Amino acid sequence: MDPRRWRGVGPTAGLLLVVGVAAPAAVTSLEADAADRFFNVSRFDAGIPFTAGKAHWSERCLRECKQACLDGNPPPRTRIMNFLGWSKDEDCTYRCTHACLGRDVQMGGRVWKYRGRWPHTRICGVNEPAAVVFSLANLAAHLAGSVQLRNAQRDAALLLASSGGLDEAYPHAERLGMVGWVWSVAWVSSAVFHTRDNWLTERLDYFLGNTAMAWMTYSGFVRAGWPAPLGLSDAKRRGGLLAACVAALAWHFKSGWLQIDYGRNMAIMVGLMVAHSLSWVAAALSKPHRRDNWLLYVSMSLTYLAGALELFDFPPVLGSLDAHALWHAATPALSLLFYAFLRSDMQAAVDAALAAHKRD
Repeated sequence: MDPRRWRGVGPTAGLLLVVGVAAPAAVTSLEADAADRFFNVSRFDAGIPFTAGKAHWSERCLRECKQACLDGNPPPRTRIMNFLGWSKDEDCTYRCTHACLGRDVQMGGRVWKYRGRWPHTRICGVNEPAAVVFSLANLAAHLAGSVQLRNAQRDAALLLASSGGLDEAYPHAERLGMVGWVWSVAWVSSAVFHTRDNWLTERLDYFLGNTAMAWMTYSGFVRAGWPAPLGLSDAKRRGGLLAACVAALAWHFKSGWLQIDYGRNMAIMVGLMVAHSLSWVAAALSKPHRRDNWLLYVSMSLTYLAGALELFDFPPVLGSLDAHALWHAATPALSLLFYAFLRSDMQAAVDAALAAHKRD
């Protein structure tokens, strides 16, 4: 591998980290102060003592601030905010949440959630800048992994041109080659969702993530031939398993179209992740002496640790870096490890086919 390909990756990643995490801190006060054009939080505070109860104070502050914003003359929305679909009502809600929250914290209160979510500091209309940056980093990792895997498949096909071809030596190549492209679409939807959270982008994020995880799990089952009773070496049985996966996803999408069941969605993703892990561990254990199996074990183990970050629920640091963003930040490198294992798994099959051809 040419090390020159990696020049500039470190500085670029560092710059993206600064933009995604530090930049929100620079605009937090601007967003809160902008509310003073139509609502004076300090004067409101004089009439409603904080000792009356934080929840009561916050709800009334937000309600009266939002009404003043809608009736008054809030700061004009920029072209990019209009392009991203920020309505006057949503903009007022956002500005007043930050204004009342800032005053609440000044009086000794804690950062609170609005409608079950932590308040993030937007940049140019982007809801969650850090999560967007890290989603794009995952997209880049999957695109890079897909290209590397495709190149390896092309080289292997050339080597095996006179000895049966790649499909005979490693019949999983095309199926596994699609993993990266399916995940790339899912990470695009994640970046869009974190840019602008609405009814449509939320469903695209959740459902395309389900689809990508289901395809990777299906591919793992077929590659490992696991569980054995399914007999996945038979094309009809593989088709039956794929049809079952499609039907299950269709039911899940239909049931969540009007109202997403977040608990069920999380359970489905965890179940798919566990099944995917077991299938690939079964594949690795069937060839225990392969030297590159550690790539799979490390990537799988660290992926579970990264997923545990979601259990730590805390307010966004610098207005942007929360547990969900940290989870996205941890996964690009792990994805590259998994793609390295896929290339190694294919190469082992190619080497075995070439060795058998020489003996013949």
